[in-house]
Amino acid sequence: MDNKPEVRVIVPCRNADSTLEKCLRAIRQSNDVDIELVLVDDGGTTSLRELADKYGAEIRSSNGTHSAGAARNAGADSADRKILVFIDADVEVENDAVRKLIDPILSGYAHASVGRYGNDITGLNFAQSYKQLYLCYKYGVDSGQIQNQFWTALGAVGTNVFHELDGFREDFTGAGPEDIELGIRLTGAGHTILAVPGAKGKHLAFYTPFSLILNDLRKGSEDIYIHWMNNVSLNDNRHAEIRDMIAVFLSGVFLMAVLLRRPSKQLMAVMISWIIVRFPLLRAVSKAGFASRPFTFALDLVRGFAVVLGSLAAAVETLSKGKVKPFQRLK
Repeated sequence: MDNKPEVRVIVPCRNADSTLEKCLRAIRQSNDVDIELVLVDDGGTTSLRELADKYGAEIRSSNGTHSAGAARNAGADSADRKILVFIDADVEVENDAVRKLIDPILSGYAHASVGRYGNDITGLNFAQSYKQLYLCYKYGVDSGQIQNQFWTALGAVGTNVFHELDGFREDFTGAGPEDIELGIRLTGAGHTILAVPGAKGKHLAFYTPFSLILNDLRKGSEDIYIHWMNNVSLNDNRHAEIRDMIAVFLSGVFLMAVLLRRPSKQLMAVMISWIIVRFPLLRAVSKAGFASRPFTFALDLVRGFAVVLGSLAAAVETLSKGKVKPFQRLK
């Protein structure tokens, strides 16, 4: 009888000392799943060897690439398990999260699956709480098949499918849009990606409001860029539903009206419209505190700038015929 685990869990580790033990403890407490655990050393985690020994994990090296895609590929190399599960080193999964992720793949219902963050914000500061609640809401609305999307914070894919597509692209610096790009290729190859809202984790990474704004600007720009470069509709992106697009537009209109010193009645009308459009999200993130309301508006302005920056990056690369590659490492 073959006693090999069905699942290999891959955790890329870069500067992960503050969160890694909670991540690994939660993985080892997963219900009814026999896990082969692989940690990929991408630098800066001094406790890696100690924690690998404590939690029965293999250590592999990313060879200093500082590319999340390359690190995950290193962890997936030569895998003979049926399913690869990717979990970030700053994510603490719930006990049943891995099981819920892999069930639809094992049953043949899907080729890949993605989870979400839960609504537990215990011990988190405002910015951390906001991000947790925002992604809990955005990724909890959909249940069922999604297209052109994958999420490596908490996601799974069949090993054969992953290797058939040659894994993640490795030319993006750090944690870039490599997961979305893989999702685009999964859909393009006819593979089914399933959103599993019941597979939940807690995001432990430290944020300040300013660092979260910078994070959303960077990731939003990369998302727009990768969609343009792959000729894929932004409508498939769960951050770009109709309500999101209208809200971002209204935030831009409000900013222009302020700069142009339009009458207060016009400003009030635009702001009321924005509140109506954003009411479901405002209610979802309200647990983070009153500041979540103006912060949501600020992030909508940031998303508008991200659309511009991502579109410009795609235009520059297209016009330079690929000689200039924004968001990618120069080689």
